Amino acid sequence: LESAFPARLAMQRDLSLSPEKELPPWKRRKIQTQSLQIVGLTGTIGSGKGTAAEFLVAQGFQHVRIRDVLAQAVEQSGGTS
Repeated sequence: LESAFPARLAMQRDLSLSPEKELPPWKRRKIQTQSLQIVGLTGTIGSGKGTAAEFLVAQGFQHVRIRDVLAQAVEQSGGTS
């Protein structure tokens, strides 16, 4: 019977919430939304930018090297890279 007490307390907590009140953190559902997050990595040679970029790619980020973007822009404008 003692093990059922927390469940009863949780039920009472559920009933005490009204729609006007904000839900407590343990009751909130995480809603998947797509948002644009831009992370810039800067640092000197050997500071770990590549390692940090590999970690972010593993977390689902897209890796864009500004060097590649600039080289493509120069080629498109007729210059040399």
